[in-house]
Amino acid sequence: MTGGSPAADGDPGPGGRTGAAGRVRALLAPALAAEPPNTGIPALFLALTTLSGMIDAVSVLHFRKVFVANMTGNLVFGGLGIARAPGFVVAPSVLALAGFAAGGVLCRTVLARGRTGRPLVAASAGTEALLLTVAAVITAATGRNPAEGVRDLLIVVCAAAFGIQNVTAGRVAVPGLTTTVMTRTLVGLIDTLGVPGRTETVVRQGLSVLLLISGAAVGGVLTDQAHPAAAIGATAVGAAVVAGLAARGRT
Repeated sequence: MTGGSPAADGDPGPGGRTGAAGRVRALLAPALAAEPPNTGIPALFLALTTLSGMIDAVSVLHFRKVFVANMTGNLVFGGLGIARAPGFVVAPSVLALAGFAAGGVLCRTVLARGRTGRPLVAASAGTEALLLTVAAVITAATGRNPAEGVRDLLIVVCAAAFGIQNVTAGRVAVPGLTTTVMTRTLVGLIDTLGVPGRTETVVRQGLSVLLLISGAAVGGVLTDQAHPAAAIGATAVGAAVVAGLAARGRT
């Protein structure tokens, strides 16, 4: 038995753990902050990114092969539908695009009128939560195998919710955070990784990718193991929490 210190034995000890935690905080704090009027919005946008992954998991697994948050995938699915590829039809993608556009127009013409920064995020996330609550109630009432018309309605309602979210993210424009579009995020991550002075953006982009994946995993488990309504309801609750935090000026 020797009298070596914990650090010498490979254990960083309380001081080492504190130092590691401090380094993590020092890395995350600037990435999650922002200048007024966007103070605290990066953290809220990362939460919304998680919700995007959750709802797209539900839409792909339950609404037929369609995305309601990420529209790029619908362009591909729509093309496969036009080509009559097995298992793909055009209508769901068109409905998602239409709902998404309607939500975007609603945000631009109503929610964003006279609002910027946190007030805009609060109004948009609150409206998103309302739409998703409606979708969750309809899903709970119609079960795992709803009629085609009900499923089409759910696609439009959920896509409208995330059209609102995407237009809000574009208007607030936090560098590195789109809440849905991961192709642009990945390109930015590759392009800025290791560039001096871009650490905050790189951290945001890396967290966005991880949280979208995590959200999709959670949404998939809830849809498969519990019920699609549970996954949509959890997404609605998340949006409501974001709205409340944005409105109260806390993160």
